[in-house]
Amino acid sequence: MQHLSPREFLDSIQHDDPSSEEFEAGARLKQLVDVLRGPKGCPWDQKQTALSMIDYVIDEAHELKEALLRGTEDQICEEYGDLLFTGTFFCHLMEEKTRTKEAVEKVVNKMITRHPHVFEPKGPVGEAEIRRTWEGLKVQQSGEDSRLDRDLPASLPALKRAEKILSRARNAGFRYPTVQQAWHKVQEECFELQRAIESDSKDSQAEELGDLLLALITVSKELGLDPGQSLKDAGRKFSDRIEALERLAERRLSDIPPCELAELYQRSRGEKTITAAYFNYCGVSRWPDAVLRAVLDATRRIAQQGLGAVLELREERERMRSRIDRMVGGGGRQVVFLPNISAVARGVAYSLDWLEGDSVLLGRQEFPANTVPWKLAAKVFGVQVIEFDDDLLRTDPSEGWERLETLLIEHRPKLLALSAVSYWSGFRVSLAKVAALCRASGTLLFVDAIQALGTVSVDMNVGIDFLAGGSHKGLLAPEGSGFLVVDARVKEAWVPRIGSWLSLPDPVDFLQSGRPDCNPNEKRPRAGDPGVLEGSSLNTLGYAGLSAALQVIERHTIPTIETHVQDLHDRLEGGMVELGWSSLRSARESERSAILSFRPPENLDLAAFQLKLKERGLETGTPRGVLRFGCHIFNTRAEIEFALQIVATAMSES
Repeated sequence: MQHLSPREFLDSIQHDDPSSEEFEAGARLKQLVDVLRGPKGCPWDQKQTALSMIDYVIDEAHELKEALLRGTEDQICEEYGDLLFTGTFFCHLMEEKTRTKEAVEKVVNKMITRHPHVFEPKGPVGEAEIRRTWEGLKVQQSGEDSRLDRDLPASLPALKRAEKILSRARNAGFRYPTVQQAWHKVQEECFELQRAIESDSKDSQAEELGDLLLALITVSKELGLDPGQSLKDAGRKFSDRIEALERLAERRLSDIPPCELAELYQRSRGEKTITAAYFNYCGVSRWPDAVLRAVLDATRRIAQQGLGAVLELREERERMRSRIDRMVGGGGRQVVFLPNISAVARGVAYSLDWLEGDSVLLGRQEFPANTVPWKLAAKVFGVQVIEFDDDLLRTDPSEGWERLETLLIEHRPKLLALSAVSYWSGFRVSLAKVAALCRASGTLLFVDAIQALGTVSVDMNVGIDFLAGGSHKGLLAPEGSGFLVVDARVKEAWVPRIGSWLSLPDPVDFLQSGRPDCNPNEKRPRAGDPGVLEGSSLNTLGYAGLSAALQVIERHTIPTIETHVQDLHDRLEGGMVELGWSSLRSARESERSAILSFRPPENLDLAAFQLKLKERGLETGTPRGVLRFGCHIFNTRAEIEFALQIVATAMSES
């Protein structure tokens, strides 16, 4: 075979006129490839094979597609030239490997056969029928089975492979009647993946992730969209936002604290205008997306499976007990599921072995959920109620602690009920100090931790006997899914006065044994077991949400949440004080919580003022005459600035 030398090729370029009819672009490219592959050509080009070159053809095709989508005319022309060159180079290599004439004859005959509507027309034919005919002829001509992936190469990218499989299914008539039904399948697969994530099974997670991705691609096909291009656009958009985020922070992504990322990311999206801010997490929390998904998933499972789903969710709930125990210090304490603080306090109050002359010590400034049950039980059992001004621990620590110690020594009450964090002032009491005083007087310590859990650390190992947890505040979960944590030291004295059928020994035997004589009505409730308080069915949906909420909190970590909230409080406190409000925040960091409250300026109608704030999108609370802000990890610095602006505007109109 005669090869042009590089010099001869350059000479031919100089003498040929590309505008003349004699000039053939394809011939010129073939000559170029021949020179590059020839004896005096390029060593790299000389060693290429059809297999090594195919990837370059694919790459150039992708670059041309990008130019067609977004490029200029010059860019399109350049990329088209690159594809022509690599394609010509590839064809040259294939001519060395196989018979081009025979390959052309085969494809011409195949295309004639595949286009009967063109070469043997029998009237107008719709596009859907053309596709079905095409797929049918492919199966018939290949002689293979009708699997949708019958001839797809293993090297085909997964996204493109899935598209081809789904297209073949659609062409064969398998498709959703509506886009909405296809979307319902996506939602179902989301729930399945969530369950797989909770199961910790990698095989199950991989399977469900694949199902979800396929369902999403199905929706894209129903909408007539290119999922690959959509994913590419999303990746580019995400990269643009991260670049903008780094510019805003003036730091690299790896140097930005996690607690700042959410706000910076929102700003990088151009979402600078805030029209509402929620600062009532200490009232009722807004649910994170993960909690909403968990509740919806549990709802769907029960709707579809009934009892089977309830039993599965019960097993998942059982695993949550150890997670709650770890959250409050660990140690293998018993966790009892009860709906709220009132139910916990009532359960403990009616289950202690009260003796004549016993007393209970309560705080006057406590939330009624931690006082009313004790007072009612005291009347039943003839117990004396002693009260003290617990707010002295905040306003006059020396006097407050001395007064508490004196009451404990003089009266030696059977139990002290106290909140870890004040619901109205935000004051965070030293539980270790309280527990030490209680141990010295032989007093049991009951802690209402609803305003602490999820936002500040709580450790029962300091000497807490009973800890009550509510679900709908800092723990970010649905209402009615609280709990009691009981230290082992007090379990033996537990008197089962409250309960129901699930409080009995082996309570479900009569439902599962199949024996007609297995009647539980003669049994007595379990003694020495606080679990008897779980006497009937629980809030299955609520506890499914609590399980998801605990995982959200664990991912963020309590120290991170504390730091983030206090950073927000620093700015909020400074701004509110400048506006004339008085802060109730403790000067000691250890006594601060996620609640920051302010006393209003004189002559300001707080109830009317709060309504003005709410009308402008600022959600706060007003317990006991203070304006209360309850923050969490989801609040941002921008929301603090919004709040200060709204407060200032409302004050100017008052």
